[in-house]
Amino acid sequence: MSDVKIPSITPGYDEENCAEIIFTSGSTGKPKGVMISHKNLIANTGSIVEYLHLTENDRMLVVLPFYYCYGLSLLHTHLRAGGSVVFNNSFIFLGAIIRNLLDYKCTGFAGVPSHFQILLRMSDSFKTTTFPDLRYVTQAGGKLTPIFIDEFRESFPDVLFYVMYGQTEATARLSYLPPALYDSKKASMGKGIPNVELRVVNENRELTKPGETGEVIARGDNIMMGYFNDDEGTRNAIRDGWLYTGDLGNVDKDGFIYLTARKKEIIKVRGKRISPKEIEEVILGIPEVIDCSIEGLEDDIEGEILKATIVIRQDIKNQLSEESIRTHCAKHLALYKIPKIFELKQDLTISATGKKIKNT
Repeated sequence: MSDVKIPSITPGYDEENCAEIIFTSGSTGKPKGVMISHKNLIANTGSIVEYLHLTENDRMLVVLPFYYCYGLSLLHTHLRAGGSVVFNNSFIFLGAIIRNLLDYKCTGFAGVPSHFQILLRMSDSFKTTTFPDLRYVTQAGGKLTPIFIDEFRESFPDVLFYVMYGQTEATARLSYLPPALYDSKKASMGKGIPNVELRVVNENRELTKPGETGEVIARGDNIMMGYFNDDEGTRNAIRDGWLYTGDLGNVDKDGFIYLTARKKEIIKVRGKRISPKEIEEVILGIPEVIDCSIEGLEDDIEGEILKATIVIRQDIKNQLSEESIRTHCAKHLALYKIPKIFELKQDLTISATGKKIKNT
């Protein structure tokens, strides 16, 4: 759908006016009010409709709230395309999700990592059910380990899987990986969506070379007006028209971007910088594991030590031990990257947006 039409604007109407204020999740600090203009909404909605090829025949099963930018984008895009949405506010009832997809002939499903992890490893029937109307699924709201994507694609080879990346500060979406390129660009967040430019730069704001780690920055009509009542925060986030995302990554020779971590997530053990994502992906490679979170705890000797909080299937809780997980890690990780502390749980608690809720 390459000829997306921009709605006509009423004479005298200023598309630069603020249309909404959405608060960030606050996963790395105090939530901030992101001011989104009418132009931001029009631009981002049009881009998403274009690369997902949405039409009036599309019907999306919505399990995400509309106060979350990812969820709100589902409403905006299907309104724009003339499609329809099906609401489900109880993701904990997996049987209802399956029935909704079938009964309402949904062509699309959108979820964050925990949604796919739960469907694939906590449901006994999801992977064996046939969804004849399901055309595509989208995943954003954090990086989903390729192991889960591979499981989904193997179970549903005819369903397109779109890996996406975005931020509230970008209205919703910044990049996507075309499903046809998944095998050759596995673990990549793709390239910028239509009309959005992405770069990876070093601390001197210079373009990084392929393989070098830097910060992902973005430019386009979807970039926010700024933070509500936070001029300093706005100046730090938007510099010379570019949004500095705070996400670290590198780019390959073809221009595809691979995220490594957020700046604030990096853990230092014995002076060595560690990305939690690398360790989490290794532990998630164990089929009985539903979820894994790595955090750094203060230590007088090593600076920080690693703790792994692991959610396992209830029906195999006696078959998976701390020692077996440690042995698995030793086969795939350097010694200093193996967690010192393991906490095994049977319950994965998520918020209304699908984000994990950590114990305090």
